[in-house]
Amino acid sequence: MATNDGRLIADILASLAAHERRRLRERQRQGIAAARSSGRHLGRPQKMNGQQVSEARARLAADEPIPVVARAYGVTPKTLRATLARLDERAAGPARRGP
Repeated sequence: MATNDGRLIADILASLAAHERRRLRERQRQGIAAARSSGRHLGRPQKMNGQQVSEARARLAADEPIPVVARAYGVTPKTLRATLARLDERAAGPARRGP
């Protein structure tokens, strides 16, 4: 496409592709907003439900080792620690910044 006409066609096709990408992103954002407004969970499913987390906390409070508790729920020790930490952060409320 070394000619001016060839460049024009390439520019038109590139503009159409860019326009379609923008439309796709707009539709995606609308879909995410609709899912959020309907209360739908977005993202990867949680490995442990609330009851399992409560049971795991009780077992850890009884001095059961983290690897043993994690294995019982089919998660890694790292996942168990991260789940407990994330729920502790939520329970503590929003972090305060500044004086």
